[in-house]
Amino acid sequence: MNVPKRRGRPTRPTTVAGPDGDQITAPVIAREVEPVETVPQPTRRRKRADVNGQHLKLAFPEKPGYHRRWVNDKPGRLAMFQKLAYDHVRDASIESDGTDSRIRRLVGTTEGGAPQYAYLMETPKEEYQYGVDEKEESRAAFEAAIRRGDDPLGSSLTTKTQSHTSSIS
Repeated sequence: MNVPKRRGRPTRPTTVAGPDGDQITAPVIAREVEPVETVPQPTRRRKRADVNGQHLKLAFPEKPGYHRRWVNDKPGRLAMFQKLAYDHVRDASIESDGTDSRIRRLVGTTEGGAPQYAYLMETPKEEYQYGVDEKEESRAAFEAAIRRGDDPLGSSLTTKTQSHTSSIS
């Protein structure tokens, strides 16, 4: 009888009392085990992650006619961008860390140790350009006031605290 070797711990021989009271060790009778046929699996390496530093975590596809940007989820920041005509990007083809339809990525931790996320938001190019032009006008007026020697509120600094003109030109 050709019995294959069993895996695991060998069974203990059993000890029984003989006819005269002596202990007799009975031989271990191996159970016959049917061989299990295994189907060979093709050996295939799993795809490894790209770890050479070329992965851009915050990359996103451009959308014609729209300006997109990542906005950190800090108190009031998402609401401020929504007032500036930005909307959340909801595109199923873009990978997201969130469970809802908004695209978000983990970008760090908050001061309390909670995860910090950034959300992808977009606005039409016309609205974006209008905001850039408005900001440029405000900055230009501020710089002109400094060159004149005025403070941002419009009062003259030369008569109160400054005796010379600004060196900004």
